[in-house]
Amino acid sequence: MNTCRLALLRLDECDRMEGISTCMVTCAMTSLSSVGSSRQKQILRITGAMVGGILCGIVAQVFIIPGLDTISGFATLFVLVTFIAAWFATSSSRLSYFGLQMALAFYLVHLQEFSPQTSLTAGRDRVAGIALGLLAMWLVFDTLGAKSAVIMTDTFARNLDLLAEQAIPWRDGKPADVARLRALQSQISQNFAQANAQADAVLFEIGPLRQMKLAQRRRLLDLQPGSDRPSS
Repeated sequence: MNTCRLALLRLDECDRMEGISTCMVTCAMTSLSSVGSSRQKQILRITGAMVGGILCGIVAQVFIIPGLDTISGFATLFVLVTFIAAWFATSSSRLSYFGLQMALAFYLVHLQEFSPQTSLTAGRDRVAGIALGLLAMWLVFDTLGAKSAVIMTDTFARNLDLLAEQAIPWRDGKPADVARLRALQSQISQNFAQANAQADAVLFEIGPLRQMKLAQRRRLLDLQPGSDRPSS
């Protein structure tokens, strides 16, 4: 984040790319517990910003908005882009962040003022700021020894302990026992979902140990209940 702050101060001194402050937000929002999880969120963030800010934002600003004469035309465009972004945002956890970033980038381009935007810098600066934040994260954060997404093995091991505890005979008719069983079942379900999410993050890791991590991921997914076993 300090690297991004220095770059931001330098660009501010040159009076260029004022909206590049998203680089620091990118560092803060995508700094997760493992390298794979961080990269997964970073890719969703920049692709969402590119689709919403450039494809839907700047392209509409240049080719569509000039031909709209009434508020109903802009409302139609707004509803269409919002519907597409909401469809992604309400889908699985693998794509929901993409929809959120797509909507934010589009709104940033077109909803800053109560008049059509004539400057193309808003979408450009947002994408450039995110790209700078990703570059800093990949060059600095990843080289400092961040955890690998194969911590899913620890999550799976904790779940085995919980399953063993759940298998212990419980006394019938005790409210405390029933509450404890329900709490165990809820925690087990959460751990299985967390392990699946961590397994998805392994796909975004690179390095000499990648094949070993992928093999470990496949073995754990075979043991995961309800796993869709996405291709690796």
